[in-house]
Amino acid sequence: MKMLLVLPANRSYVIQPNLGLGYIASAVRKYGHEPAILDCIKDKVDFKGFASIIQKSDFGVIGFHMFSQDYGIIKELSRIVKGIKPSIYTIVGGPHPTGDSDSITRDFPDVDFIFSGEGERGMPLLLDLLSERCTDDKELSKIEGLCWRGKTQDRASSAVISDLDSLPLPAWDLMKPDTYPQAPHGAFFKQFPAAPIIIGRGCPFECTFCAGAR
Repeated sequence: MKMLLVLPANRSYVIQPNLGLGYIASAVRKYGHEPAILDCIKDKVDFKGFASIIQKSDFGVIGFHMFSQDYGIIKELSRIVKGIKPSIYTIVGGPHPTGDSDSITRDFPDVDFIFSGEGERGMPLLLDLLSERCTDDKELSKIEGLCWRGKTQDRASSAVISDLDSLPLPAWDLMKPDTYPQAPHGAFFKQFPAAPIIIGRGCPFECTFCAGAR
């Protein structure tokens, strides 16, 4: 399937490649699907611009990366998608859905699926099903961390990947570092372009307000 992974425009001052979307793109590509990444912050894509992209595209799936500050933005973006092409499947993942998937199923009528936790293993499996137009609850329930209306998971059952070496590297060709600002948030570098890396996931602490707490 052709999938568009979207980082929504918000007030963030951080303008750099989103590694979460990069890893998801590599994971689904490994299984034969066709991902693309849209960074609405870098490319200054507003609601009108997003609607134009959807109208001109042939994506079968739109996936949104969501922080809590993106709540209203993604609610509107998903509404735009379904208003233009109701057949497109919409998916939300990231910190907020991981910590509170119930709020998405309750307040987002235009979102079809939610990933609680890490999606690199589950997303390719979901796309395999959706490419066959299979939305059978029994089959969907086999995908770790996947939620949908009527089926949610608490944080303890969210998908967690222990062996990060098992993941392919992020899809840098879809978020080329040389297209990003040289100083995305006040940092200084000896050479450009510069790109972020992640050397680990998770946290040893258990703050009750955090989506990563177990």
